[in-house]
Amino acid sequence: MAANGGLFARRTRVVRVNATGSTAPLLRWQPTTTPPPLTAASVHVWRIFPDVASTLAQDDAAAVLSNKERERAARFYQINYQRRYIYTHAQCRFILARYLNQPPERLAFHYTAHGKPQLTAPAMPIEFNLTTSGDLALLALSLAEPIGIDCEYLRPRRDLFAIAQRMFDAAAVQQLTALQVANNSELVREFYRHWTALEARVKRDGRGLSGHRKADDLAIDIAHAQPDTNTLCAIARRDLPAASEWLTFIWAE
Repeated sequence: MAANGGLFARRTRVVRVNATGSTAPLLRWQPTTTPPPLTAASVHVWRIFPDVASTLAQDDAAAVLSNKERERAARFYQINYQRRYIYTHAQCRFILARYLNQPPERLAFHYTAHGKPQLTAPAMPIEFNLTTSGDLALLALSLAEPIGIDCEYLRPRRDLFAIAQRMFDAAAVQQLTALQVANNSELVREFYRHWTALEARVKRDGRGLSGHRKADDLAIDIAHAQPDTNTLCAIARRDLPAASEWLTFIWAE
């Protein structure tokens, strides 16, 4: 599985991001290995800690991955990035396997042109999306309805306005420009609110930011939340419940 998207690739196309308000509740994480059933009205979000020691050895974690996933992990030059990739994607498989009642190594995926994985075996209507930012990884699950998620650390960036002018609409750029003088911390938060919304939208249907951009579906909802106090995430889905209603878990084994 691959987490498509990310803030550091060069982007060239403008996307309109609807305003969603600045309220982003702090998520509360419940340790479990037995999540409740995934329903059409619910969204499940799992937090993964790729740098935390696992009960699995790295070789055992790699054993549940596909050949393609192992090959991708091997491309990382730094060992810690290899380890993050292996543990993140192994945990994703363990989580999905629990919903599907299948061994994690038996899951099979198809990848879109922009790298979004879609479950092909077993044939179940579970939609999911993975996002990573440094040592934070989130897996969002939805029943039948495509879902997109993005998370980012709330850090200042020197190229914030260059990205905004290239990627956001004029109203968003004007809003950020006004905040530049008034409140730097709010400027950073608003920038990432727009960015995570943009990423979540295009990850929902696997478009990719650099490819052809079809018109946004106006029926798509976006909500924001904070995985912790220094990060922000956004989810895009039709009929999306409020962030306070998401069911949020940590894999505890």
